[in-house]
Parts: sequence; structure tokens; C-alpha cells
Amino acid sequence: MRRLFAEARRHSIMLGLIAAMLLIVAIGAVGMSASVLVAEQVQGSASAINVAGSLRRLSHRMGSIVMADAANRRTDHGALRDAMGDFERALAHEALASMLVRQPERPFAETYRQVRAEWRRTLRPMMEQELSFPGNPDDLARHNVLLADIDAFVARINAMVGQLEADAEERIQRFRNILGAALMLLLLLCAMAIHVIRRNIFVPLSGLLKGAERLAQGDFSVRVERVGPDELGRLGQIFNSTAGELSRSYGELERKIAEKMTELTASLSRKAEQERMLALQEERSIIARELHDSIAQALSYLKIQASLLAPLLSDPARSVEAAAVLSDMRNGIAAAYRQLRELLATFRLKMEGDFFELLDATANEYSQRGGLQVDLDVCLDQCHLTPNQEIHILQIVREALSNVLHHANATRVWITMRYIPIPSELRVTVADDGAGFDQAALLVGLHYGLAIMDERARELYGHLSVRPRPGGGTLVSLSFDPFNKLESVA
Repeated sequence: MRRLFAEARRHSIMLGLIAAMLLIVAIGAVGMSASVLVAEQVQGSASAINVAGSLRRLSHRMGSIVMADAANRRTDHGALRDAMGDFERALAHEALASMLVRQPERPFAETYRQVRAEWRRTLRPMMEQELSFPGNPDDLARHNVLLADIDAFVARINAMVGQLEADAEERIQRFRNILGAALMLLLLLCAMAIHVIRRNIFVPLSGLLKGAERLAQGDFSVRVERVGPDELGRLGQIFNSTAGELSRSYGELERKIAEKMTELTASLSRKAEQERMLALQEERSIIARELHDSIAQALSYLKIQASLLAPLLSDPARSVEAAAVLSDMRNGIAAAYRQLRELLATFRLKMEGDFFELLDATANEYSQRGGLQVDLDVCLDQCHLTPNQEIHILQIVREALSNVLHHANATRVWITMRYIPIPSELRVTVADDGAGFDQAALLVGLHYGLAIMDERARELYGHLSVRPRPGGGTLVSLSFDPFNKLESVA
């Protein structure tokens, strides 16, 4: 059987499975056929047992009829004649004849012949003799002999029935053995089929599945062990060939990618150098613009104040006005000096690190200068600022921190920066817990630093607001669109 499976598997797994199924069907058919045959024989034995049992009943019935005719002094023995006829027909019944034909050498056949011979030689002549005598209750001796012979005859019939029952039990046991053997053979065949299916189908399929998973993960070195002439073996050969081809293609692709990456790296290096030069030029432009927007304006303001001061100094009566102008000039010079220092500090930071480091350095600087607790919270996500935007934001933050340091009498400052994609808006806030601000001075535009911050917000095409902070202090808020094309062009 194993050789049959191996031969079928060598050519085709499907043929092996078909052969196993056909063998299982054949064993089942043989077992069922044998079971049907044994069942028919057992059924014949049961019929023979019933007929043999009726012989005992008819024998006792004939004895009872004889005794009843004698007691009633009957001369017509029709009932006895009918009973004898029934016995003859039962003795020659087809069930007993079939058993005699099927088992001519078994003990039942010999006992049946003895019963038939004794009926014909002894018991039937005695019954026929009773038919010729009128019933007489005084013939006790003859009747006792007849009853004794009937008992002996029935004992032989009992022996025949026992032999029939033993034969039936033997056939039933044979039926059980056949069914058990067929069941064991089917179980063995099924176990072998499961083993063959597992070894030749499930294990190779599992290997192919694991190989496919590794191949999908990019492991092109994977190979399956099952190769051969059958279906899964040919599939394994195709898988290995495909994996090898993918490995070669992937290696070639990696080589080309490496070449392209080398070219791209060189190109990026050239582009980075160009961007560095452009950034340097933009940085210089920003420095020039900042100097013009702050120091130049401050000097222009001082020039105007100086022209106002000249005629006042020549008139002693206007000394009060001259003192006021001189005070404004002193404040302007101080503001210009402070603005210059802020610009120099900002540009020095700009050359030393990126935007986030600059913000952090600014927060640490004012925290140390004023003994403030400065909390910095920045989240820009995918928002990338231009150098011009970074400079303006840094200057506004530094100006706001300078105002807090000089005017707010605060202990804590919160700097937040958030980018909101929809709508595209960058919000920068500087809040403190100080004494607040002079709303009247703010409205008439007398606060020089706030004017500079507002000018920077307009440069960003944004909006600057200064308002009281809920809970006390001041809140400076800047909002603008970092992707505004007008601002980028400016």
C-alpha cells in the first residue's frame, strides 16, 4: 500500500489522493458486501430456528391430541391427522432445507437427519397406529410409551435448535469480526492518508507560505526545500526560480539606486552651497533693512528733534520747551542705543543656531537678566519660516520681553507659538503677570517700542494686538499667514 502511494505521489499528488480515496471506497464496499452476506446467512439461521422450535410445539401438540382423543373416546382422529400434516410440512420447510444445503457437514445436518429418521421410523408409525384405534382411556401403557418417545424426540429437536443457535451466534461473531477488521483497516488507511497528505501537501504548502511571507518582507534569499515532478514540487521550483530572479533584479536595482544616490548627493551638495550663498545674501539684506528700519528712523527722529532744539536754545524764555525736546532726544538716543543692541544680539544669535535655538536662547537671556520665569512652548508642525520671518518674530518677541523687563514689574512670562493649518495662520503670543500697560499712551502712539513691533507685524502682512491678559498682566499677540506670497516677495 505504501508503495502504491509512493508511486502515485511520484507522478501526481492528485493521483495519490484519488488512489487513496478509491482504496478506502473499495475496502468499504468489501466490508459492506461481506456484512450483507453474513446478515443474510444470519437471517436464514433465525428462520431455521423458528421452524425448529415449531417442531417441538407440534410434537407436544400431537401427544396432547392423542391423550384428549383417548379421554373422550373419539373414533375420528382428524385433529391428530392435521397435526401430523403440519409436522411433516415443518420438517420439510425451506429454511431447514437451505441450512442443510449450506452446511451439509455441520453437526446440525447430522442431527436433522436423525430427527427426520426417528420421525419416520418410530414416531410417525406410532401416530398412524393411534389413528387406527378408537380412543380408550384404559390404554395407559401404550400412551405412556408414546409420551416417553415424544419426550425423547423433543430432546433431539432441542439439540438441533441449540446447534442452530450456536451456528447463528458463530455467524454473528464472524460478522463482528469482519466489521472490526474493515474498521481497523479503514482507520489505518485513513491514518496513512493523513500522514501522506500532511507530509506531501500541508508541510510543502506551509513552506511555500512562509517563503512567500519572507519574500514579501524583502528576503530574496529564501528558498523552499520541496522540489520535484509533482504539482507542489514544480511550484517549489517556480518559487525558487522567481526568488532568484527577484534577488538578481533587486541587486541590480540597488546598484542603480546607489549610483543615483551618489549623483543626487553631489547635486544636493551643489544646491546646498548655492542656498548657503543665497541665504548669506538674504541675511545681509535683512541686516541692511533692519538697520534702516530702526537706527535710520531713530537718527531721522533725532535730526528732527535737533532742528527743533536749535531755536529754543537761543531763546532763554523757552528753556522749558528746550528741556522737553532735549528729554525726547535723550529718550530717542536711549531707544536707538537699545534697538542697536537688540539688533546686534539678534544677528549674533542668527549666526549661531537655528530658529528654535534662538528662541530658547532669547528666553534664557531675559530670564537671567530680569529674574523672570520664562515658559517657551513652540509647535510649528510642517510650517517652515523664511529668514526674514524669523528675524521679525525674534525682534517682536525680544521687544515684548524688553517691555516686560522694564515696565511690567512681572515675575513670569509665557511665550507660545502655534501654527494653525486651517486657516493658515501662525500665532505668537507673549503674556506676563505684571502690572499691565498705559492704554492712553498706546492709543496715541507714544510708545516707541510698540510702534516698532506694529511696523514689523505689517512687514509680515499680519496683525499685532496688545491687550490686558485675563487674570492680570499684558498679552501681546502676533498673527500672520507664513505662506503669504506678498510677504515672501517683500
